[in-house]
Amino acid sequence: MGQFYEAECSMLSKNLIKEKDRQHIQLPGIAADLLLDGFPLELIDGDASNIPMQWITNVLTNLDTKTGGFCRMRVISVLGVQSTGKSTLLNTMFGLQFPVASGRCTRGAFMTLIRVEEDFIAELGCDFMLVIDTKGLKAPELASLEDSYEHDNELATLVVGLSDITIINMAMENTWEMKDTLQIVVHAFLRMKEIGKKPKCQFVHQNVSDVSAHEKNARDRKKLLEQLDEMTNIAANMETRCGIKTFSDVMDYDIEKDSWYIPGLWHGLPPMAAVNSGYSENVSLLKKYLLEYMTTCKHENPPMNIKEFITWIDSLWNAVKHEKFIFSFRNSLVAEAYNKLSIRFSQWEWDFTKAVSIWENDTETQIRNLSPDTLHTDTLICYTKDLHKVLFEGDLKMTECLKKYFEDKTENVQLIEKYKQDFFLSVTFLKEELKRNAVNKCNEAFLIQKGKFQIQSMQKEYQKLINSKVTELLDSCRTRKQELSDRELEKEFERMWEKTILELQIEPTKIYNVSQKILQHLHNNMSKKGPEINERLHKEQCLDQKKSFKMQKKYVDRSWFSSHHNILYIHQDCYDKISDFAVSLINMCDRYVTEKVTTKSDYNVTYCQELLHMMDERLQDMNQKKLHFSLIFELEIKLLILGKASLRFQEMHETFIQENDPKICLEKLKPQYLQTFLTIFQEKDQSQHRAKQFCDLCLKPAVTEYIFKHLGRNMVDDILTSSDDIKFKSRTYFQDSVLKDLLEKEDFHSFVEYSASYENYLRDWIKTNISDKYEKSAHLETLQKYILSDIVTKIQTALKSEKSLESLNIKNLLENICEELKSHLVISQNLVDMVILENNAEVSQFSEDIQIFLPETEKKILSELKRLNIVYVLSFVKVKPEDELVKKVIGCGKQCPFCKVPCEAGGSSHTEHFASIHRPQGLGRYRYIHTKHLSSDICSTDVVSNRTFQNPDTEEKPHPYKDYRAIYPDWKIQPDPSIESNDYWKYVFVKFNDQFAEEYKAKPAKLPAGWREITKEQALRSLKDAYNSK
Repeated sequence: MGQFYEAECSMLSKNLIKEKDRQHIQLPGIAADLLLDGFPLELIDGDASNIPMQWITNVLTNLDTKTGGFCRMRVISVLGVQSTGKSTLLNTMFGLQFPVASGRCTRGAFMTLIRVEEDFIAELGCDFMLVIDTKGLKAPELASLEDSYEHDNELATLVVGLSDITIINMAMENTWEMKDTLQIVVHAFLRMKEIGKKPKCQFVHQNVSDVSAHEKNARDRKKLLEQLDEMTNIAANMETRCGIKTFSDVMDYDIEKDSWYIPGLWHGLPPMAAVNSGYSENVSLLKKYLLEYMTTCKHENPPMNIKEFITWIDSLWNAVKHEKFIFSFRNSLVAEAYNKLSIRFSQWEWDFTKAVSIWENDTETQIRNLSPDTLHTDTLICYTKDLHKVLFEGDLKMTECLKKYFEDKTENVQLIEKYKQDFFLSVTFLKEELKRNAVNKCNEAFLIQKGKFQIQSMQKEYQKLINSKVTELLDSCRTRKQELSDRELEKEFERMWEKTILELQIEPTKIYNVSQKILQHLHNNMSKKGPEINERLHKEQCLDQKKSFKMQKKYVDRSWFSSHHNILYIHQDCYDKISDFAVSLINMCDRYVTEKVTTKSDYNVTYCQELLHMMDERLQDMNQKKLHFSLIFELEIKLLILGKASLRFQEMHETFIQENDPKICLEKLKPQYLQTFLTIFQEKDQSQHRAKQFCDLCLKPAVTEYIFKHLGRNMVDDILTSSDDIKFKSRTYFQDSVLKDLLEKEDFHSFVEYSASYENYLRDWIKTNISDKYEKSAHLETLQKYILSDIVTKIQTALKSEKSLESLNIKNLLENICEELKSHLVISQNLVDMVILENNAEVSQFSEDIQIFLPETEKKILSELKRLNIVYVLSFVKVKPEDELVKKVIGCGKQCPFCKVPCEAGGSSHTEHFASIHRPQGLGRYRYIHTKHLSSDICSTDVVSNRTFQNPDTEEKPHPYKDYRAIYPDWKIQPDPSIESNDYWKYVFVKFNDQFAEEYKAKPAKLPAGWREITKEQALRSLKDAYNSK
């Protein structure tokens, strides 16, 4: 039946017949019915040594439909040498009808379905038991074949991989055969440990003459364990698995409970011999134990449903066919389990990051509200203690969530057990990173505030004098007998103002040349790099602030190349790597400068020192990785980066002076002083005027700043919780979205940037996505309103508080309000002092008037925010959404050294980089040395071949692909000659072959003809398969 069905499916796929002409379409349904009735179904075709996957898949799919789609199964299998009574054992245990006879009866493997009675479903945790009977290992007819050992290994791997419980059946007569069987079985269990599958193992010794006393077999059990340990050691060496020495390293094995001794079925020789009742009694005890085990493990190791079983068979069979036993993330169940954990871990990571970000915001606000007498190191120590508490709570919460996730045993978590430690390490890594960043920001806020005190104290003194002069002018004007018009009052105020400013003799704050100071730092940094560099530095009188990077041959260390190659020849790979490194270094430094400029503080000399330190670290790191760049490159890249930085730092410095120069600040306050003077003199309603003044001058800028402080974080929350957009929920979803977008655009330069400047491309891509999301919808306004509403509620609470309402005067009231809001708002004390000037309003009335003007202030703020475009908003938010999302989805950002595919490992602190599917290496700039054609080879294939590679990392010497880890120890490329390139990259390579060759200064790749037949739709469909996307 299966062969008929497979043949018809094959003809249909090759368009030899049409769908309407199919004759065997009903066969899977019939086979499913037979399975339900207890008939065995051939799983492995013993004659062809093949699993007919299309047939098995459709039979099991029909079975799933017929059982309502919720069928949970436990799988029990038997393995053993031929003619040891495997089929008889299963028949006796479960009342089955597997054929039995002397010699080889079972060809391949058969499975039988046993329905669990309703009374036992809840107790056993499954609806069916699937029993698999296999052909014997060490079959005489296969003994002459060279690969018979591998053949048995493959069968054992497949059967053990499908099973929850595996019975290892051994006859006691032949000790040497038993030893061979153990080695085959241990190989299978070792492979299952690597992929996270943990079947229960029961050793059954048949034809034992005396089983009357269990303790009599203690010596045999000890001998068995010794043999298992010996076989485990041999198998671990063959599989090159380090750290595995004993059988207990592979699986939990109880020497007392997991070994069974069963007498022979017959007393004497059949057919005249009597049946041995001891056989069925001991088999019954084994069955009872297995059912008890199924009852206890139903939560720890939940059963598979039929859909999961189909996927598992498919993955295992592909692994066995291509001798790829440790198949890791090619298995979709493992990939799905890993992806689900990554999604959850990513959310826990963001919750922790968010908690620390809230602490940073609140602490910075409090530091900016500190007065000179409270700004000392003890205060900083108190803030650091608070930080440690936040970090401890976040670390504990994440660790508990991770522990619970693995303990719950849901989402096939047992399959990803080996990655557990990586995720726990990532929690520690995240905690340390958050601590380092938060402490740095706290210290920086502390230093900035300290630096502002001198200017602020000067402003306070000047303002105090202005206040007294305004009061004197009021008294002077009131004592005059004639009435003064508004025009005359303004003239009087103008005379007083000019006279006072002259008396103050305020000297303008000096603006210094940032560029010259930075150049001096560069001189000090590069002074010991040799005479050639010093001579060049002395010629640099000023930094070029508009220079752009262009790769040149002088940037490669020719002294190294001259000792290895012709001095006129520079390897293209080295040339490209230096160029890529330069771009990434420029981008990294640009982000640092942008971060500092947006603080709106004054330029600090430490910024240049930090930039040079960052560059030196990266240059040293690249030097250790054998990137052979010259000293001229180091000098010129520093000149370029510092030149661009000096321009922005100069603007930063001048803007700070403009906003904080005492004379300029006083001139900005002049209109407000005039208005206050006129209002007081004319005895108008001071309370309302001053309340409006407080709202406009003090609250409005402080609230606007509060919105920008919180908006970025809320945008990230909004993006991550959005139900209609899953691209940022996990790394795989994100990669899927980016690659789909690249294919839709079909822009060659985007593909090049994605490969060459991976992190930079993704950062820009994310920023564009954020802009599109908020520019074309009301989402941003909703978030702004939410934050505004939150802070207005806090202001109203402060105004209505008992302490505020019991204030003695307006000064006391405003001090109490500022104290209440000091963790949320930074309110300028100089502006508050102006509101207090000659303010004799009633406290309760003034408080009410502020509340009356608050809604108007809200409208003004929202109106101003609405006029801002999204690019401006993103440049001013405190927490940059694109930075936070990049951290979440880019991972470590490392790329395969051959094909440039990004690492897919979760968490931040994984020990190895890996990717499920690699690309053709030509896309990573690799070419054949002699022909210069771009390579179409795949890393997974090359690492099991006899080919070699050479690049600057190998000192331009050929190095075997098989030994790639000697050069790249932190990369794990799955060896698998069966894997082809993904259809997506085949399509891209075909479409842009000539352009890639031109870009990489090589010849176009010689691509297989079949690649040219791949359509765009097939390329997109292959992404679905690669990332399990919907």
